[in-house]
Amino acid sequence: MPQAQSLPPPPPPPYEEAVAMPPAATAPLAATAPMEPIIPGIQASSWADFDGAPSGAAISAVAVSGAAEASAAMGTSSSMTPSQPAPLPSQICVEVRLPPLKPKEAAWPKRLVAGLGAAFAAPGADGVAALQWCLLPGAQPAPGPGHAHSPGVEDAGAGPRFDLPPVPGVQRAQEDWDSAPAAALPLPPALPDSGVSAMLVDELSGSLWTGHKDGRVVRWSVGPGRPALYEHHWKAHARGKVTCLAMSPWGELWTGSSAGSVRSWQYLGGLPASRTPVRLFECRRARLALGPAARASAQRPHSKTRLLAVGPSGRVIWSAGRTGMVLWGAYDGEYLGSLTPGQAPGQEVRAGAPGQGAYAGDTGAVFRDGGWQVAQQQDEINPQTGLDPSLVNRPFVPRAPPDGGDEAEGDPDLGAQVIKGLAGAAKFANKLRKRIQKNLVGDGQGGAEGAGPAGDVSYAQTAGTGAPVAAARGKVVALVAGADSSMYVAYKGGFLEKYTEWGRLLWCCDYGRHTHLHSAALVGALLWIGCGDGTIHTVAAATGELGRSWKAHDFPVTGLAYGAGRAAAGGLVYSLGENGSIRAWPSAPPADTHLAAWRDGLLPSLRRRQLTLLAATWNVNETRPTPQSLRTWLTKRAEAAEVVAISLQEVEMGTSSVARDAAFSFLSKAMLERGNQNAQWWATELAAALAATGQSWVRVALRQMSGLLAVVFCRADLRQHVGEVATANVACGVMGVGGNKGAVAVSMSVFRRRIMFVGSHFAAHQERVDERNDNYAKIVKRLHFDNTSKAAQRQKLQQQAAAGSGGDAAGRENMALDGAVIETDLDGVNAAAAGGAGGAADSAEDDETGPGMSEAEMLVWAGDFNYRINGFYSDVISLACAGEYARLYAADQCKAEMEKGTIFRGMREPLPLGHPVFPPTYKYDKNEPATLAPAAEDGGRPRMYLPYDSSEKQRVPAWTDRIFYRGSRPGSLDVAEEEVQLAVASPHDYNCVMEVNDSDHKPVYAMLQVQLPAYKQDEKRRHSLAAATSVCHPPYSAAPPPLRPVQSSTPALHVRPNGAAAVDLRNTSGSGFIVHVTAERPHYGAQASHGEPSHAPLPGWLEVSPASFMLLPAGRGVEGADAAQSHARVIVRSLGGDVTRTPEPARLHFSLQPLWGMPTHVGAVGPTVTVSLAL
Repeated sequence: MPQAQSLPPPPPPPYEEAVAMPPAATAPLAATAPMEPIIPGIQASSWADFDGAPSGAAISAVAVSGAAEASAAMGTSSSMTPSQPAPLPSQICVEVRLPPLKPKEAAWPKRLVAGLGAAFAAPGADGVAALQWCLLPGAQPAPGPGHAHSPGVEDAGAGPRFDLPPVPGVQRAQEDWDSAPAAALPLPPALPDSGVSAMLVDELSGSLWTGHKDGRVVRWSVGPGRPALYEHHWKAHARGKVTCLAMSPWGELWTGSSAGSVRSWQYLGGLPASRTPVRLFECRRARLALGPAARASAQRPHSKTRLLAVGPSGRVIWSAGRTGMVLWGAYDGEYLGSLTPGQAPGQEVRAGAPGQGAYAGDTGAVFRDGGWQVAQQQDEINPQTGLDPSLVNRPFVPRAPPDGGDEAEGDPDLGAQVIKGLAGAAKFANKLRKRIQKNLVGDGQGGAEGAGPAGDVSYAQTAGTGAPVAAARGKVVALVAGADSSMYVAYKGGFLEKYTEWGRLLWCCDYGRHTHLHSAALVGALLWIGCGDGTIHTVAAATGELGRSWKAHDFPVTGLAYGAGRAAAGGLVYSLGENGSIRAWPSAPPADTHLAAWRDGLLPSLRRRQLTLLAATWNVNETRPTPQSLRTWLTKRAEAAEVVAISLQEVEMGTSSVARDAAFSFLSKAMLERGNQNAQWWATELAAALAATGQSWVRVALRQMSGLLAVVFCRADLRQHVGEVATANVACGVMGVGGNKGAVAVSMSVFRRRIMFVGSHFAAHQERVDERNDNYAKIVKRLHFDNTSKAAQRQKLQQQAAAGSGGDAAGRENMALDGAVIETDLDGVNAAAAGGAGGAADSAEDDETGPGMSEAEMLVWAGDFNYRINGFYSDVISLACAGEYARLYAADQCKAEMEKGTIFRGMREPLPLGHPVFPPTYKYDKNEPATLAPAAEDGGRPRMYLPYDSSEKQRVPAWTDRIFYRGSRPGSLDVAEEEVQLAVASPHDYNCVMEVNDSDHKPVYAMLQVQLPAYKQDEKRRHSLAAATSVCHPPYSAAPPPLRPVQSSTPALHVRPNGAAAVDLRNTSGSGFIVHVTAERPHYGAQASHGEPSHAPLPGWLEVSPASFMLLPAGRGVEGADAAQSHARVIVRSLGGDVTRTPEPARLHFSLQPLWGMPTHVGAVGPTVTVSLAL
């Protein structure tokens, strides 16, 4: 009777139905068969099922025979069975770009922006300026009540997707096959080697601006659904790289450089490719009234300009150096003053008294007799009062001709090149000093920049205030313009400050000494902050109060981008991890129904992979075995394996080897991945032994530390699924730092699941059990890979230290405004978020494990651990020769220490029968074979002759050579079906090779059957994207939205030269909006089509303040905000001076962006007001 074939699981329901399902009707785990443990007859998908697999690469999984007894004996039960209710994840995640499989060859982006329906990351790989991911919309269901939608084949591809723009000539980036397709933006021919160091998206002009390391700026034209095209470039800064970009309300580009300069440019379309736009002015720390000569010799804005941001009113530009900020007039570059962090209410400041003048420390400048009578002025802005915007009322007149400044626009001269060379040499020396210091401290103990011994930030306080000074805050990492006429300043040291855009400090939040901030972005009424431990936190923009948090990346979140403009699709927030991964998140908080539907809908894209892993270990005692010995050990067993991990000990010995290894560790750890001549010989011979299988093998990684060597191979047709390879070592030998004892390790991903192989050699001699235990403890704490977040390593050590000392006082909150320092303990939130998206805590058995091992989803640890058998030499030999392994194992030191919970916590040895099935592997006489004597009587048991140590030392035989393993850690999974399981198919699959006699140790191997669930990434991405966009755009409401949710007080304004008028706007709906003021011009930028008016910057004769603001729902406020903010007043001011020609009237458009992405107000039209100049 033919066997019935199992049907594929049904597709998940569309989100319109899934979200509407009552909890009782949702049966996600019943929709797909739960993953079985490793049992005979399991059907695993072939590798060709994954995207990008080469034809003919389908390799059937090996059926496991006799594994039922093994699973029962070993207790390979799931840590979270499908019958148990799984915790909900904290957030919906769309993996746009996965961590590069080959980091040394892939692009390593450090900048991230979003807009115009796309996300951009830069720099790209060689010859590529940036990568572009286009979010292409899918088919929308017809609006209206009673809309029915049934899942089926016709739904495939109907949802939004990341794909290449559907236009000819798009260059596809050389990205990993399982990441979302990205378009490559090639560098212009004139900039072949100039990497991107800054980016900005301007939706009004349809432009992507990129700043480059050679000081040039490039404009690219871009629009929704099409790739960015190169238009123009020019040399913006002769010294230093372009570090930041900003766009004023008049469409003028501001650029900042690493040399500290800030400039403003007027760009006109249609310029020749290399012609420089008009440089309007260069900012200097001097008033315009002092004249061009004084400004040319004045101080530059910063030693290094790091950030630029436009104030919400459009009248002020903020620039930031490492620790301080400077305010500038947006229209003319007037120097308004500088802000120094660390000043709190009641603290004496260097600025003038409140209300004395418009500028910082102003004594009251007046306009008299056609000129400025300027008194001596100070630089510092008083953070208690800020600047008085009513007094910053300079004449709004046409700009003076651009001043030349003191920087040439050509290439830097010889002196500048010498200075640059000296600066580079100093930078190299500083890096070398840090590397040496890091190696002296140890890999696992690397602290943060400016941190103390445990990575703590030094908390200096200002006298009499309790406010931390700039040293405690660290460098400025983000400047964000708020929607309520405010500016946010984020510091790496865990501080967040909120100012009015004129420099008055409203509050300062301290999120904990262990929290390092790296990025920030305003998303509606929330501020998203990316932290060094990979978590993202949302805080209330009005009060700074903490909201949601989740683990977003394994590395620091170095970039956050929210495409909030009109062309934004899906309402997604993008995040960039330090390891190059890019993820997208819904901008609105998902409900539990969304989270459950997303989690359960992932199961159909989960594939069950089954691999056979050959793990092997051998202490070779400085011998070079014959090829026949290596083939006897490996070849036959490797025929059934896909991955081979080999650990060797004592490939070389002696003080010279230890000293050479120490030197390599200090100078170049890459040399340890190449290995010396001994390591290369072994790698070559091992590869030859594997080649004898007739299969094609690829060496994945090698790591050497003195006499320890780890080498990992995989089948060639599996290689494209293997990546993220990293190696590491921990020395535990001579004086605690010698490489003769310790561990070498290889970490890599297979089907995007992180697996790790560790090879060790512990302290020798019968009585040194405690030293061996110390070796274990040091390795699990200090093992650290370059592709494991240093911030996560530091946080783990800090949590362990805090647990030992009782931790810091929790619950520090003092929510007060108007300049108060708000202390909020974020460390506990980070710890909870680090426990997994579902908030599950790690198992207690792994509390001492550092991130190097804890992040592994599968761990295999092999080596010469040197644990002995407690007994007499003759008794142990007698029992070993008689095959009484169970009695010997009862006296095993390793077994006793594991039972105490001292070593190998959470791991197991593949012993299905409860004891080894092979004799102790140490110590033998070299080149002496073992023999088998016939039984003394009929039916008796044959007796072995084992040539153990016959020297005068007569070392007691022991199982020194062992292999341990674990799969997924308990509590680390959100979905039970993702669990990685390992087992041996039969007891004899963990054994030693008695026929090999080259060393005094016997080689050991384990044939491990690995069940490795893995997602088909394109299916997972499509499902996740549909889930994320459904949060921001729920099903259409039956109630029609109001046509004009925001009303203006007048449709037209008439102003005189240098005069002002006002227009009032009121929100009459139940939704909140972010309002952006633009001008309407025909056929402007990339948005113009079909003769419709397009949005453009303000004309040069008009000033509008504020240029962006927030309107809350009518009759309802946001916590901590003024409930009266459902209406706003906008001031319109015209150009003064001699006006000989009346300009065309300007149509101001108030664009509405829904504050919470409410479905009834998506696409709502804002009012328009016509402004004309009356002479």
